[in-house]
Amino acid sequence: MQHLARTFTAADYDRLTGLLNRHGIETYLSRLKDQEDIFVLLVDIDHFKQVNDHFGHEVGDAALAHVAGILQQCSRQGDVIGRWGGEEFVGLIHAPTDAAALAIADRYRQAVAS
Repeated sequence: MQHLARTFTAADYDRLTGLLNRHGIETYLSRLKDQEDIFVLLVDIDHFKQVNDHFGHEVGDAALAHVAGILQQCSRQGDVIGRWGGEEFVGLIHAPTDAAALAIADRYRQAVAS
């Protein structure tokens, strides 16, 4: 991942969260080797429109940044977290098996839920 990180530009990062944006994630995926075992985790914030409608976009932005921080804290070396768009985040998780990927995804879920 470090060698790839050096090839990203400011246009590949989301300004609000500091995570890779959709373009950055797609660039990362295009550079993966075929033999790598990678699982895709999609995180969507439930009822996010209500946050913006009731509390305003500044609070919504703070909520997005907060969730991004939680996802970053949960990530392991080699995992890639990005903002896919709006209130959607994507995690690219390297895991040896489906069961291992599910356990990692559940750890992310629990962290965001708490």
